[in-house]
Amino acid sequence: RTGAMQALLDIASTVNASLDLDTILGQALDQTMAITGADLGGIRLHDAGRGLLDSICTRGEWWRAGDHPATG
Repeated sequence: RTGAMQALLDIASTVNASLDLDTILGQALDQTMAITGADLGGIRLHDAGRGLLDSICTRGEWWRAGDHPATG
């Protein structure tokens, strides 16, 4: 719980220090992944004009179906 509160404080500090949306969202994603222990994550924003989700930042290895490297 303490880690989550510290992460929120770190994100708030980034928001106050930067006007760059990519920087803010990247920091928020990094902190969220650290708290949850996630290996990968992403943030997408909805573009209402196009009706699409734009990938803003990702962390970890993302594979599309059929593109995963062979194992073994």
